[in-house]
Amino acid sequence: MSFDAIPKIITTDPGGGSGGWPGEMPAAGLVPAFGWWVYVPVAAGAGGSADDVTVFNATVPTKVRVADCFLITTTNVASATVTVRDASGGGGNALSSALSANATGTARNNLTAATKTVAQSGSMYLRRSDSGVAGEIWILLIPTL
Repeated sequence: MSFDAIPKIITTDPGGGSGGWPGEMPAAGLVPAFGWWVYVPVAAGAGGSADDVTVFNATVPTKVRVADCFLITTTNVASATVTVRDASGGGGNALSSALSANATGTARNNLTAATKTVAQSGSMYLRRSDSGVAGEIWILLIPTL
């Protein structure tokens, strides 16, 4: 596949010669970003205690940035949350905000800090404050340098 066949985001006027057009490099400070969504089904456990749902166990395919995520809760637990983390047991770094599973429906990441990265061959877990929470989570990963 040639470079010209890869979809691109047009960042400037095609006649301007400053990036975003097939065969041109992006303008300074602009980097085309293509990523993928990871879907993780979350089955309810016994409930009453925290647990982890494994997304990647030392198998992240390349260094990635967690750009977004959202949780669709189908079985809620009062005051429960789900957080994407880079270590099990609630350790490591939070890669998302604590997504509320207090009610059924959708909760979107609202992390106010810069997006976090996970190294190639790194790990990613969903930390549930209560294993009774069920639903699905979608995580947008962008490859990065």
